[in-house]
Amino acid sequence: LGYGDLTPRQAVQMRIHRVTPEYVRELREAGFSDLSPQAVVEMRIHRITPEFVRELQALGYRDLSRRQLLQMGIHGVTPEFIREVRAAGFGDVSPETLVRMKIHGIGSDRVRTRRRGE
Repeated sequence: LGYGDLTPRQAVQMRIHRVTPEYVRELREAGFSDLSPQAVVEMRIHRITPEFVRELQALGYRDLSRRQLLQMGIHGVTPEFIREVRAAGFGDVSPETLVRMKIHGIGSDRVRTRRRGE
C-alpha cells in the first residue's frame, strides 16, 4: 500500500488503532489516496469510515478535505443531522456551518423544533 518505510512507532500506532489494509484501500476508493500514516490513524481515531465519506458524498459533499471530514466527525455532524437540517428548511449548508451549528447546540432536537414552527 506504499507504507514500506514506516517507523516502528507508526506501525504500532496503526496496529493500536486498527488501521487495516482494507480500511486504507476503502479510503483510497472514496477519494483519499495520499494519506500519510499519521493522517490515516487520525481518521480512524475519529471514526471517519469509508461509509461515512460515501454517505456525505451522496448528500453532495464530494470534495471534502481531510480536515473538514475530521471536524465533521469530531463534532458529530452525521448524514442524519444533515438531512434533518435540510428538512427544517436550511437547504444546502457548508461543512463549516454544520460544524458551527453542532458546536453551538443547534442539534437535531432544535432543528426538528424549527421544522414544526415552534
